[in-house]
Amino acid sequence: MGKIPVKMRAVVYALSPFQQKVMPGLWKDFTGKIHHKVSENWLSATLLLTPLVATYSYVQYYQEQEKLEHRWLKLICKFKLLNKLRLQLHSAYYQCKILAPFDTGAGLMLVLGAWSIWHE
Repeated sequence: MGKIPVKMRAVVYALSPFQQKVMPGLWKDFTGKIHHKVSENWLSATLLLTPLVATYSYVQYYQEQEKLEHRWLKLICKFKLLNKLRLQLHSAYYQCKILAPFDTGAGLMLVLGAWSIWHE
């Protein structure tokens, strides 16, 4: 059997890359789609974001308290109060207690910080 060439007629349609619209439906009614998604999932979004925001704010507060504590330590070391006064530091409560002895044997307690717990 032999091969016989056959004449074919075909019409090929093509679009220029500059004429194509890749995702036309993506931006159609974009605000309506966002509103619909938020109104459907507001509870899930709240339950997701609340622990994240709470953790972030706690970390910021903790770092600020550490900065304040180190500021007091630098101040005390700068004025060389460590040699003259007895110093108790309680970093868990972010407090600094300075106990200065008097002639009477009692002590004057200066509390620098928000919380104070008396330890003898």
